[in-house]
Amino acid sequence: MMKPFIIQNHTRPPFTVSFVRILSVLSVVILSIAFHGFALADDRSLPFFPKKDITKKDKPFGDILKDYRRKNYAIALKKTVRLKKDQQKGPIEETALFLLGDLHLKLAEEGDSRHLRKALTAFQSARASYPNSENAARGLWRIGQTYALLDLYYESIANYNRLLIKQPESLFTSWAQLGIAETYTRWGKIEKAIESYNKINLHKISTEGRSEVLMKQADLLYQLDRFEASYRTYEKIPKGVDTLKMMPEAFFQHADSAHRTKHYKRSRKLFMNFFDLYPNTFLAPIALSKIGESWYLEGKNTLSRSFSKRIRSLKSASSDRNIYDLLAAINDLRFSPEGKKNRAGGLALKEIEKRAAALLAGPPLPLPLQRVILEAAEESARHGALVIALNIEGTLLNRLPSSLLKKKVRSVFQKTADKTIEKLLKENETTRVVELYHRYQADFQSKKSNGSLLLKVAIAHAQTGLFPEVVKLLTPIAENENNALGEEALFQLTEVHFQTGEYNNAEENARRFLKQYPKSIRLPDILELSAKLKDRQGKMDQAIQEYRSWLKRYPKHRNKDQVSFLLADAHQRKGDLRPVLEVYTKMNSSFKKLNKSKEQRSELHLKLADTYFMLGRYKKSAEFYHLVLKGTTKGEKAEWAQFQLAMSYERIGKKNKGAQIFTQLAERAKDPLLKGLSAQKTNTR
Repeated sequence: MMKPFIIQNHTRPPFTVSFVRILSVLSVVILSIAFHGFALADDRSLPFFPKKDITKKDKPFGDILKDYRRKNYAIALKKTVRLKKDQQKGPIEETALFLLGDLHLKLAEEGDSRHLRKALTAFQSARASYPNSENAARGLWRIGQTYALLDLYYESIANYNRLLIKQPESLFTSWAQLGIAETYTRWGKIEKAIESYNKINLHKISTEGRSEVLMKQADLLYQLDRFEASYRTYEKIPKGVDTLKMMPEAFFQHADSAHRTKHYKRSRKLFMNFFDLYPNTFLAPIALSKIGESWYLEGKNTLSRSFSKRIRSLKSASSDRNIYDLLAAINDLRFSPEGKKNRAGGLALKEIEKRAAALLAGPPLPLPLQRVILEAAEESARHGALVIALNIEGTLLNRLPSSLLKKKVRSVFQKTADKTIEKLLKENETTRVVELYHRYQADFQSKKSNGSLLLKVAIAHAQTGLFPEVVKLLTPIAENENNALGEEALFQLTEVHFQTGEYNNAEENARRFLKQYPKSIRLPDILELSAKLKDRQGKMDQAIQEYRSWLKRYPKHRNKDQVSFLLADAHQRKGDLRPVLEVYTKMNSSFKKLNKSKEQRSELHLKLADTYFMLGRYKKSAEFYHLVLKGTTKGEKAEWAQFQLAMSYERIGKKNKGAQIFTQLAERAKDPLLKGLSAQKTNTR
């Protein structure tokens, strides 16, 4: 919500005498508003004296009122306590009782929170003793304020509503409605606050009060990014009232809400008025930047560039240089083609990265500057600099207090993070994904974070071998059956347990998956994984049965060849070679029809050749080793095929052919084992 507009002198250029005078008045006005609500036509912040009570003219109350006006509340409190002690039940005691509560509340508002409970007790005692007092309405209103300051919001609103129901014609009706709106704001129930502002009867309050009610309502709408409604509300503020000019941040928001709702002509006028009034504030260059942006959005590039130059030409203290340079860089980037690498755009992005980092490393930033930094990040993301945008947004998110803007930054951060991670994974930059995740881990895992993002992060961790972190990331998603991504998370978790040798966990997850997602598109994958689990655990008969069942169920699946090889390997480890040959022969026939690549055919031919050799069918093994060497002439595979071909020739009686190959291998083989074995074969002849 709108906070007092305070400029720290050590970070700003020297002000003119008149500007200092304006700020001194401004601070008093804002602090008054912050504690007491709005100064309506008659000053209800002063004690209320019933019409029937002539004691206002009496010396005791006259002295107390003087101290009250001078803000000597502690002295006024002591005098009121003494006065009350000397009184019987009647008008003087009645007024003194209500005044005690008022004075305790004033002292609490000055910073001594111990007086809040005392104020509450005093008001409640006064109302109990004098339920029909003319001060009763004011007492209820003050009790509502006290409860709000104690953060007892429900009780606060109940008291305001009690006032509205019991005394609907009271002078304090509008103040009670305003109190409800302010309490909802303090409570964080912004929509309720806005509804409450709409119920205030503006016709029953003064022009000044109406102006300030509208300003606070407009501020809330602005914080919610409901800029059109905010602009319309600012526009309703009565003409001739200087409220906005006395509050520069609200004045700026009025102009900015016009700008964001494409009322560019009006926004330019407001921004220029603002700049003329406050040329030395940090908002001044932002106002100029917004004017330049409005011309850009209307296609007036020459005018837009002129404001960018004007920002650069402004002189400011060195500590403000970052603001000016950041704004200028945003403008430069705006004129750079999106998504294309160019020198100007690259320089602008570097400048944005540098200046945003410098500002975020400094003192807490006011709201308008927070918005500028967020816009800088969004502009960077539009130009493809996702990592720069993510770093700016992540740092900004961690620097912001709890606020409505923080919700927006978190939402933007999540979207940028999702795009960044996806881009880095496509580029196989898994290490950078892991680094970004651990830099902003709390934000990645916030309640607003989507499971898709964490799944991608988990994949990156898996690819870099950080399996314990993968389990931490996937488990919460996998355990939530109502999460649309729980299915994929559970599959990936099962895969990770399989890879890390945690077979019991993997089997349990596989069973759970089959039970929860019997129609999943991942069903072929989980069934394949289940068969591989049996294989790894040495349950060969079960594994073979599941591999065969899988191939029968999914004859055209993309993993068909992979599962066929697994089935053949399982038979081979069991020592049953004939089914191995059956699988490979069937695959070879299929490969010919499907025109598989040379590499794939060569791999299968080698397996067939080795199987024939182990079965003692050397003519067939020689035939397939020849086929392997047609497609592969170098490397380990070629040397093995040559050696085995020579062995096959030897076994079928073609020793000379075999000897030639052994001689070549003994001279040229790179594999020392094959080289040595070939040499032995040569020497034995």
